[in-house]
Amino acid sequence: LLEKADKVYRQLIANKPELESLLLAVQDGWTPDSEDTHTKNISPVNRYIHQLSQKYCVDCKNLFEELSKLIQKVMATRMELVAYDRSRKLEGAEPMASSSSSAGAGLVTTPQVERKLSCSIDGRGMAGGNGCYGCAAACVEHCLTLLKALATKQLTRALLHNQGLVTELLNNNLRRGTNSTRSSVQGLICLLTKNNVAATEQLNTLLYNKINAALQGSDQVLGSVRYEMTLLATVSKQKDSCWEIR
Repeated sequence: LLEKADKVYRQLIANKPELESLLLAVQDGWTPDSEDTHTKNISPVNRYIHQLSQKYCVDCKNLFEELSKLIQKVMATRMELVAYDRSRKLEGAEPMASSSSSAGAGLVTTPQVERKLSCSIDGRGMAGGNGCYGCAAACVEHCLTLLKALATKQLTRALLHNQGLVTELLNNNLRRGTNSTRSSVQGLICLLTKNNVAATEQLNTLLYNKINAALQGSDQVLGSVRYEMTLLATVSKQKDSCWEIR
């Protein structure tokens, strides 16, 4: 099960570069070539959008569902093995060699594992917290709003910078979420670096390192810094005492 899960995971990860290139094509508003004009007249949907939806909603979805089922089986099997091993230790009746071989023969098809696959895994996930993507995205939006309000004050702005917020936003939040979320992140970074020489120099160094590394890499890596370039353009428009450093 573990080998199969690893194989499916690698297949799922292998789709990421193609998805990113298609997403860039859609966001940049690429138009089909002249040779695709006939296809465009037949279907009103842009071919990049069609390829992206096919790749993400069909291929990646199937791989993700298969991987999720394998992970549930692995977790349920592990729980059953731990419970069996604990019971055997408490009883102290049979040797571990014979008990492990007899347990492995019919482990996956036992009713206990089937119940764990159907309810225990999901029940434990619900008990651990809400896994709703919309709730998580809304929480991020509220956090960004609060941080922007704090960044308007000179004292709290310096404290947020000292906590490494600029680096965290650049590495974790700049390229994720909706367009409004990314715009909020850019606005927050502008506030944190406003009239702050240390924060501005730190941001300049981070952006320079990322862009320089992309220029020395392949075309796919170069396309990955589009959000950093957008941030650089936004920060450069900010009028404060640090505009010359930028």
